[in-house]
Amino acid sequence: MKWTELVNSGIIEYIDAAEEDNAFVASNQTEIKNEHTHLEIHPIDIFGLVLSLLPFANHDHSSRLIKGGKTLKQSLGIYSADYLVRLDTDVSIMHYPQKPIVRSFIYDALQVYPSGQNLVVAILPYEGYNMEDAVVLNKSSIDRGMGRSTYFRPYTATELQYAGGLADEITVPDKDVTGYRTEKSYRFLEDDGIAYPEADMNEEKS
Repeated sequence: MKWTELVNSGIIEYIDAAEEDNAFVASNQTEIKNEHTHLEIHPIDIFGLVLSLLPFANHDHSSRLIKGGKTLKQSLGIYSADYLVRLDTDVSIMHYPQKPIVRSFIYDALQVYPSGQNLVVAILPYEGYNMEDAVVLNKSSIDRGMGRSTYFRPYTATELQYAGGLADEITVPDKDVTGYRTEKSYRFLEDDGIAYPEADMNEEKS
């Protein structure tokens, strides 16, 4: 049967937060008793989407799982394959994300986008530089692209209409326009007033 057919027939039921107070859910079929009202689809559903991606989650206690889930939410990778045509703000994309070497079967079943990289880490004292959260990185690894990412921040502008037929126009301003800066300030702009693709610019250079 299809998922919609299972829902329409009542075999699968969605319950909200208010209904959870009166629900007694069994983890698997062997635990079902007369008092139970529902059966979990799979025992791993108790973890939710994020925690189910953690490897060996059934061998750790809850506080470590919560910390691992927060770390997983902050991981860097590719959040969407069409990020180049999206208008999301404050987006970071990792250049060379990798699938984890050790992962849960949920990771492969959902076919999620990879996040993070598999790094070789040495745990040892190094002249006191390993204090707290400090780390010593191999420069050649950085040069080869370890942890390399790109930060996207789109800028928007609106052309407004004014009384008397006046209107804003996105273009390269003439030197006689009030508020004109210098030619250096507009060196990234093309004839349409928009910066050309892959212009190497930032807030200090603009």
